[in-house]
Amino acid sequence: MTETRPFDLTMDHCRAALVEYDSSQAKRDAMLNSARTNRDVKKWESAEEAALRKVREAFFQDTKDRNNHSTCMLVGIKFVRQLVERANEERRIP
Repeated sequence: MTETRPFDLTMDHCRAALVEYDSSQAKRDAMLNSARTNRDVKKWESAEEAALRKVREAFFQDTKDRNNHSTCMLVGIKFVRQLVERANEERRIP
């Protein structure tokens, strides 16, 4: 008898996207911390949104068999991290 697991997502695209997102976090933080004008804040917002968009696109790639694109463009970074961690835990189960 095969074991059925309720969580059957590998989240490989998300895992890679989170590495990229995290690697650019310090730069985005510095942009926000040094912002002095509304224009500076807008530049930070654009950079943050672009980084998050990549994670959301990865989420769509990992879940397109059960989600639509517009729904995937609404997910937050914390939610994606939780799913990746769960997928990592599933991989450790023999």
